[in-house]
Amino acid sequence: MAWHHHDHGRRARTLLLEIRSGLAFLKLKAAMRRVHLASMTKFDPVQPRDDHGRWTTGGGGGITVSEGGILVGDPSGDTFVTDETGEESWASVASSLDDEGALAEQVISNRDGSEIRSEFNPPDNAALDERHTVKTPDGTRTVFERSGDTQTIRDGATGEALSAATWTPDGALPEAITQPATLQQPARAMKTLDAASQLFTWQSTQNSADSAAVLSVNGTEFRPGASAKEQAVWVGELTKDKLALACPRYPEVEDRLDTAVAAVNNAGGAGMSATQYGTAVHQNLQQQIKNLGDENFRAEVSYIKSIEGKYGAPGSVRIDVLEKVNDGLVCVYDIKTGQAELSPARRQEIANNVQHLFGTNSRATVIVEVKPRISR
Repeated sequence: MAWHHHDHGRRARTLLLEIRSGLAFLKLKAAMRRVHLASMTKFDPVQPRDDHGRWTTGGGGGITVSEGGILVGDPSGDTFVTDETGEESWASVASSLDDEGALAEQVISNRDGSEIRSEFNPPDNAALDERHTVKTPDGTRTVFERSGDTQTIRDGATGEALSAATWTPDGALPEAITQPATLQQPARAMKTLDAASQLFTWQSTQNSADSAAVLSVNGTEFRPGASAKEQAVWVGELTKDKLALACPRYPEVEDRLDTAVAAVNNAGGAGMSATQYGTAVHQNLQQQIKNLGDENFRAEVSYIKSIEGKYGAPGSVRIDVLEKVNDGLVCVYDIKTGQAELSPARRQEIANNVQHLFGTNSRATVIVEVKPRISR
């Protein structure tokens, strides 16, 4: 009888997740349709374009430009953005606002076929701050639910909890949960990490002067065969002050990257190609860190990022900066100058670098993207 009740509850949770996801998607589809109709009725064929052939403001049309793409809006506040540059990992973003003008829902469609459906302060669950349903290219759905600093990750097909972790000044610490044996398999653990990487890649595009996205995984996550039972995955946005409590040299990395950019700019950076410029910035930052002679603060060349990045080319140099905070935590600063994503190959490279530099006993690795705050 106990098995019957458990099975019935699991099916009910699965159905509830499907209904929630379906309703959110239908609402955003309606918003996208309204936006499309609004843009068609306001379209002006002589509206000016920029040097890249994208629409600009000022022509009387209903299409305006957002950074990296075309933004179409209607009076309700719903928007639909497409990336016309081909340089972003995402292809389109549909956003819907609530009655008070705050972001309520988003659907992010990525170029690799994956999709992220986000709900903020979902009305069906007052305890949640946000819910993200990530569908990877193979169709697997993983749900990330956050309440305060605690995040629960669920299987999108069954609703069962895969893992739970809470962000602390020591990084993400796992919460005890009960898992069905079928969800403790290595294959599902890697799918969870794939989904977390997709969410981290998108949220990193939203980094600001005050906040940044992080992906925290425990020391066993990268190891082949790691099970879901060992997971302590946490992915989300943090204020930079909160991030610096766990990764104290984060502000220093930002400052040193800006110093590198300024030095390259002063040395004739304007005349360099994108690959030359990125390499010069990374090499300057690498030398700054090497000059410190600190065994717990290292710069490591990323061969995968040099290949995968938008501006990657033979001879280009891209680095990661690694900070060993204590025996249990390593912070990895992904220095961003191209458009590389956190692919499985990159994750494995980061794991290898952490183990090579600091040994195999690290409890957790925190990954955060760092971009220059000054322009070329």
